[in-house]
Amino acid sequence: MKSPRLILCATDLRAGGDRAVVEADAWARRHDASLAFVHAIPDPSRMHVLFPQFAHKAFTELPELSRRLADAVAERVTKLTVRASAELDIRVDVGSPAAVIVAVAEEMGADLVVVGAGGEDTSIGLLGSVALRVVQHAHSPVLLVRPGPERGPVLVASDLSDPGFPAIAAGAFLASAVGEDLTVLHVAELPTVPLPSPDGAGLGLSYGLSASDLLSLREAARDSLVSAMTRLGLKGQCLVEQGIPSVQVVGCARRLGARLLVIGTEGRTGLRRMLLGSTAEQILRDASCPVMVVRLHSQGGHP
Repeated sequence: MKSPRLILCATDLRAGGDRAVVEADAWARRHDASLAFVHAIPDPSRMHVLFPQFAHKAFTELPELSRRLADAVAERVTKLTVRASAELDIRVDVGSPAAVIVAVAEEMGADLVVVGAGGEDTSIGLLGSVALRVVQHAHSPVLLVRPGPERGPVLVASDLSDPGFPAIAAGAFLASAVGEDLTVLHVAELPTVPLPSPDGAGLGLSYGLSASDLLSLREAARDSLVSAMTRLGLKGQCLVEQGIPSVQVVGCARRLGARLLVIGTEGRTGLRRMLLGSTAEQILRDASCPVMVVRLHSQGGHP
């Protein structure tokens, strides 16, 4: 992952959006990157599908509404970041929030998209659900901002499936950028081996691996992490846990007091770009700290 040249921040003029604005501003200053903001206006035709006369009125008022919202965003951002309003790049567009955010990000060639979890707590709220769709479709890394520790390690969750370990490399870059330690975690799911039933009528009961097999599995996973860190020339802590990946990753981040959690998703085009995966989605929903999602096989300068 390279230093972002252009960061796009989505704002909804609410608390979750404000956190995203503050974090995006910090990242932009840290990397000397350009910063732009986007706000979506719901499509009036969808709001008034049964009352076309209201839709026509809403369309007529859209230019003035867009101007007022742009002014409101500029005022809010200026207050939160102490940036001069004249230097702000603010985009206001009509459509579903996720579609608007992704479209503007691709039009501008954003290197990082920053969105906030909705609500006053750490849960995924309205903007958070938008964030999930942004992660599914965005061409660039996406940072989901929510309240979390101000200091703490950067935790990278790796499933050991990619020989290049781009998520680990991205996590190391991010840890260095924020001046924190790096911790890499792999969660080994507990496999079972199916046995045929005694009467030969298909699969019967399963038995789990022995204690020694589980220990060997953990040791092999840790060796893979250490080897990857060595090849990449990185320093950090390597951890291996067993269990349900989403549960263990979220729990580990909480125990460590992680400042940032980094996860990777595969694919860049077509259906694979749209499918986030249940594990990644559950981590996004349950994490108690900001989450950076990086694409493992994107093109260009992204991871």
